[in-house]
Amino acid sequence: MRLLLPFILAASLAEAQSVPKLVAHYSGEASWDASECILSFTGSGEIRFPKKAHKQAYWDVPKEVSTIVIGRDVRVTGAFHTRNDCTIRGVDRKTSVVFGTDEQRWADDRGVKPYEYAQFQNRGGVLTVKNLTALNPFSYFIRGWGKVCHAKDCTFLDDRGGWGNHSDGFAGGHGSTIDGCHFATGDDAIKLYFDIKVTDTTIEMIQNCVPFQFGWGTYQDSKAEISNVTITGTRGRSKLPPVFQWKAGKDRKKVRIEGLRIDNPNACLFDLNGEGRLDLEILDAEIEVKDYGTLKFRGERRINGTTERRFEYRSDDES
Repeated sequence: MRLLLPFILAASLAEAQSVPKLVAHYSGEASWDASECILSFTGSGEIRFPKKAHKQAYWDVPKEVSTIVIGRDVRVTGAFHTRNDCTIRGVDRKTSVVFGTDEQRWADDRGVKPYEYAQFQNRGGVLTVKNLTALNPFSYFIRGWGKVCHAKDCTFLDDRGGWGNHSDGFAGGHGSTIDGCHFATGDDAIKLYFDIKVTDTTIEMIQNCVPFQFGWGTYQDSKAEISNVTITGTRGRSKLPPVFQWKAGKDRKKVRIEGLRIDNPNACLFDLNGEGRLDLEILDAEIEVKDYGTLKFRGERRINGTTERRFEYRSDDES
């Protein structure tokens, strides 16, 4: 292991999980540029802190780190939890990899709350993850409940198979964005719980995947702007896997989609079970699914202004 680390103030050295501690507990090579506040992983390895609660692989990133770089052909086994503005970026999208575990049901088998064990967790400031691949997370990929998260040009992939991996893709707060990403997650791919924007993104419906999740309970009213999204695959959640799901909640969800391609011959459009209000506008869509879906919705729904079941939503629709 090689460490390029200049003098650091004693106060910083005393801080838990500081840069020196990270480098000391990383099995690969890493370097620190104090003038630019950049920590670079230059060789593959594993983060292994002497921590309890199954968080040995989790680095609570100190505030002096503004950028974390995953090098080309580098695979870092670990997770990153931030509390200040921080960018985590790869040098090469395909070969700059943040890895979790090949173990299925990692969180359930340890009896921990999955949402506390995200691969990238924002607890303060703005978190940006870009130009990398995240593979088989311990649980969620990116989470920032009420916090701003940006995902740009990333691949989020769970290839373990099985159920109960809790590999939810993205759950960011108001102002969060997703752009140019690919999701193949074993749980909810994108959670529409806050005001977010999604652009130029693909979602592959693998086992237990739901592309868009409106909620598992009542949170807050929210709006989403979505454009140029392609959904493929042949699987998903349940025998008739939905593209849009609302398990429970009394919120008001307002969603506008322009440019939507869905091709899953085994899927349905909707699984709506909540009690809130859904206003969904779909423009310029090509939809190939098996069924419109199950509707146990006790609230109000308007799809392009109507409750009529339809499959064709195009930019020249006047309904």
